[in-house]
Amino acid sequence: MQHVTAFSRAQTVPAAPGAAPKKTLWILNSWRDLILYVGTPLFLVPMFLLAQARWSAQDIYVFVAAFG
Repeated sequence: MQHVTAFSRAQTVPAAPGAAPKKTLWILNSWRDLILYVGTPLFLVPMFLLAQARWSAQDIYVFVAAFG
């Protein structure tokens, strides 16, 4: 450990960086990515199709826009 003094009190930092984390293609993990990026549209598209049967496109737009 090295002692580093800068503008604040002394802090200890490791002398060498730790092992780098293993690189992966997933953002979170395989199941969470599947739910977020595949499951969400599969859930929302039928919901909007059902909503169009009851409300106009402008009403749906105003509802969605209200959430930012």
